[in-house]
Amino acid sequence: MWAAGSGRLVFGCILEDAAVLDDFSDPGYGSDGFHTSAYCARIIAYGSRVFVANNLLPRSRKNFKYRQKRTRPIYPKGGNTLVFDYGKTCGIDINKELLIFARDNGVCPGYFEEGIVVRDNNVFNHGHTGFSVAGN
Repeated sequence: MWAAGSGRLVFGCILEDAAVLDDFSDPGYGSDGFHTSAYCARIIAYGSRVFVANNLLPRSRKNFKYRQKRTRPIYPKGGNTLVFDYGKTCGIDINKELLIFARDNGVCPGYFEEGIVVRDNNVFNHGHTGFSVAGN
């Protein structure tokens, strides 16, 4: 989920086996590569008067292995076997991780927004930040 502006309510969501694909940076795999984005949370909201509560981001039971095709000579022949891990992303991001994309030419100052409430959320996460929250 991604929202920018004022008056955002994210309440009572259950996001099972949910992750954002990394489609904005290419570490050299090209169109044959995909993995979870380390910088894009499962719940994202930017702006003032943001309320994020009673959400559940549980541990995934559906992680899977896949073969990454060989795209450069430095990678092993036949590619690598990687794990697509739903829990290796941010959990909840409020006014922080992707602020450069959401700031809307200075309209959304991010770190100093007023009225930010984040409470009673249950986030399973490993390998990155569970909560990344800024504001007053």
